[in-house]
Amino acid sequence: MAKGYRTLTLDLGVKKKKKGLKLYTSQKVVNAASELLQDMTVYQYARFRQVLEAVYNHAKKEGARQVFEGVDSLRGSIPFRLPGRPRRR
Repeated sequence: MAKGYRTLTLDLGVKKKKKGLKLYTSQKVVNAASELLQDMTVYQYARFRQVLEAVYNHAKKEGARQVFEGVDSLRGSIPFRLPGRPRRR
């Protein structure tokens, strides 16, 4: 088993320009996902797709929340200055 991360593309049946979900993960997860996808029925495939979509949407929301928290923490440390040319003295 090779060390490091691999890119695995899972076809989720989504009809968009991107034909699948790219997972950048370890070899263990790649092997587990390929084993799951081998003998999968239509019902199991639909349930697996729902779980992956839920995980993806949650991670997307969580990442956006972290970005907004970072911006809000920076907002207090940057002093406010009026836009435009400085006043004459």
